[in-house]
Amino acid sequence: MKKWKKASRLFLDKIIIVKQRSKEVTADELKAFCKEQNLTYKELAKHLGLSEGGLTNAITNDKITASIEHNFKMYQRILKLENDLKDFEDLKILLEKILKK
Repeated sequence: MKKWKKASRLFLDKIIIVKQRSKEVTADELKAFCKEQNLTYKELAKHLGLSEGGLTNAITNDKITASIEHNFKMYQRILKLENDLKDFEDLKILLEKILKK
């Protein structure tokens, strides 16, 4: 009996951790991101590897899963890195122009 209680407690602890972790990104944040980036849910879903219906349901019901959260954070990171790369490319062009003079 004690083993069952211990195992069930560990299982419940894991569920609680997952539920708490998945609330780091909210439906409102996803909505705001779409608005800022001028993206439709369909476009964002494509970037996150989801169906439009799946993303819409998650946002409507405010049930953002850990995988949606992870994919969203990775997409944000990709956008930031692409922007950083563009900045470095602009700097490279500027330095090339300066060195040619």
